[in-house]
Amino acid sequence: GNELRVIANEGGRPHIFPVTIPPKKAPLTPPARPSSFVGMRWPPCEIAGKFIYCSGQGGAITRSTLGQNDFKTVPTAKIRNGSRIAATLLDAEHSVVGWLESRQTTEGAMLKAFVAVDTNDPERLSEDGAGATSIHFFRRKSGPVAVYLDTRTNQVPVHARPMAFKNNALALGTDVVLAVGGVPERGIDFEVGLVGERGFAFIPMPKDTLEFSMATIPIEDPPKEDVGIAWSL
Repeated sequence: GNELRVIANEGGRPHIFPVTIPPKKAPLTPPARPSSFVGMRWPPCEIAGKFIYCSGQGGAITRSTLGQNDFKTVPTAKIRNGSRIAATLLDAEHSVVGWLESRQTTEGAMLKAFVAVDTNDPERLSEDGAGATSIHFFRRKSGPVAVYLDTRTNQVPVHARPMAFKNNALALGTDVVLAVGGVPERGIDFEVGLVGERGFAFIPMPKDTLEFSMATIPIEDPPKEDVGIAWSL
């Protein structure tokens, strides 16, 4: 309606700041100087329709409904410190959250991607042999899609995996490597979304040893392997 809600992460719970949107013809007035400050936590909360997921102390993830105090914790979730979570709707009453955890493997400690419906027990999103270093979700008519990077020393595989809600449970589609990027740079994140009805991933990364650019990767429905990268210098 006529209100914008700014939602921040306050120690693992959403802190909602309502901001009134004035009528178009009303003169703009500067906001009042705040009388106090609220400490916020990184990473930010993620919104999935009417549900809000926030990460808190010890890597816990909580879910609540917008405007209510019905906080529940995703069991056994322990997200990597400082990493962002992802969340989206499955249908009007169910949502899915994704995050990264460090797990011990035969190759040593490796980051893996996990997902959970609502606040149910988690299941692994990234398959055997694949790691995950950042994750985002987007929705299209056929359902939500998880996209994650597996940043390695000399390359960046970009994975996509469709998700669906069937028989009151999460159904994971085939894990597809959309493309493989070049040597990664520290701290790079990415974004996914729809352009019209087509899905795309937008990733800033090196094209080669001399050029750094924005990589645009199409995410077909269903996702296809080795779709190629469009480089914008």
